[in-house]
Amino acid sequence: MEENRILQLCRKRRSVRTFEDRPLSKEQTDEIRQFIEAMEEPFHAGVFFRFLNREEYGLSAPVLKGEPAYITICAKKGPYGDVAAGYAGEKLILHLCGMGLGTVWIGGTMDREAFTKASALSEDEMMVCITPVGVPAAKMSLRENLMRKGVKSDRRFAMPAIFQEEDSLHPALQDALYIAALEAVRLAPSAVNKQPWRIVHDSEGFHFYLERSLKKTEECDMQRVDLGIALYQFCAGLEEKNQDFRIVIEPKEREGLEYIASVIAE
Repeated sequence: MEENRILQLCRKRRSVRTFEDRPLSKEQTDEIRQFIEAMEEPFHAGVFFRFLNREEYGLSAPVLKGEPAYITICAKKGPYGDVAAGYAGEKLILHLCGMGLGTVWIGGTMDREAFTKASALSEDEMMVCITPVGVPAAKMSLRENLMRKGVKSDRRFAMPAIFQEEDSLHPALQDALYIAALEAVRLAPSAVNKQPWRIVHDSEGFHFYLERSLKKTEECDMQRVDLGIALYQFCAGLEEKNQDFRIVIEPKEREGLEYIASVIAE
């Protein structure tokens, strides 16, 4: 049985920090802009993107090499701007992966002030993260190799570490639809590979929580961005199988965890 496209993209995607030092083609930039213009996200948090040419704006990031352009992921300031930016940003990043382009989520190792200025934001808007975009180089730089080894980029928690079943009548891991969607979450990228998502399934739906392992910063809450990424990959798995669902925010307290949102299949 052929694996679904979302899982294929999740397996193919990796954090790329070394690029071929050449500009994107007009066809590539046109496709990216068209995809961005059609972007929607379920939290209605005013997410938007800025496409920035490296040379035109004089931008750089110390962990990158050869990147021709960047996309800044921005949102209106508000309680779910970070989660929504993760959701919409991952939707874009998987599309770029499907185009054969490289990306990497960056929330800290950059000149945030310079990228924020280039994004031309208003007072009620914030830049959440950036990603470079370009053709991946044939060989990673030494720095990139060391970074990947340092955070163990290719390692993922086993399902029992991130998923808890509380619906004995309809267990999710006996349904191929949910197995694929949960595996997409397991493969998701996260800040320094902390994988902070925790999912509880009960008779009402799938409830997403954050198990915090990094301190909040003034710029943005990267672990809430991570939860947005995980939510998108789960929902994309459902969409691919034409499963209707809705995302709701109805807090369910659990000790040691921060509630984010619930996905209700219909």
